[in-house]
Amino acid sequence: MPHSLRVRLKNLNYKGLLTDRELNRLVNALDTVDAVEDIKAEIEEKISRNYGSMVECGMGMALETIDRHIGDKK
Repeated sequence: MPHSLRVRLKNLNYKGLLTDRELNRLVNALDTVDAVEDIKAEIEEKISRNYGSMVECGMGMALETIDRHIGDKK
């Protein structure tokens, strides 16, 4: 999530327009969207490199990519 958006959300929280719970929910949801976009981009990059038989190794590469990105966000 862009820093400017995070600052705006925190400002709304400070003004009382967002509760702490709503702020946390929004921040987590937006961070998740960023993680999914990173995952998609990396998988597309690996496919474009044409790693052998995509049927055999595609699922393994996708799972490794997802695990790596989700592990980074925790």
